[in-house]
Amino acid sequence: MAFVSARHDGHSDKNAGLLAAFVLVATWAIGPFAVTTAWLGAKSRWLAIPLGIGGASAPLVSEWFLAWPVGYVISSAVPCLAILGLGYRTGVRDNLHRGAGLVLAVGAVWLMTALFVQAAAKALHFQPFQLYGAADFWVDVRFYIGWAVGLLLAPDVNFDPVERT
Repeated sequence: MAFVSARHDGHSDKNAGLLAAFVLVATWAIGPFAVTTAWLGAKSRWLAIPLGIGGASAPLVSEWFLAWPVGYVISSAVPCLAILGLGYRTGVRDNLHRGAGLVLAVGAVWLMTALFVQAAAKALHFQPFQLYGAADFWVDVRFYIGWAVGLLLAPDVNFDPVERT
């Protein structure tokens, strides 16, 4: 709501806030969209590799759009690659609801690991290393919950044109 009602960067354009909000939401959605699409396309030999590359590169695309610092790219790319790979391995393409559990599990393991690594870095007096501030941590918690809810609500889709039912 703040984007839509506020004027950013001194622009007097009424739609600038709405456009900024749209870009932010679309950029955050690139990862879940690309990974889920890669899972769905994994049945087709012609789609599996290009969609997998798209899913793996999604965090870099987000980084490019939002000009994220390296810590954000790491905290996005590592769990995204784990979710993509484990989804291929466990056959999520056949049941997206299983993907919701996978996203929550990987997200929880990643967030706890990141907190542990940050605590260890602080204990070792390596202060510059920080993947998450308090606000960023909770943003990612909501991100993984939202991705999982989206997978639970997603309809069944068949990407394979040969096996259409």
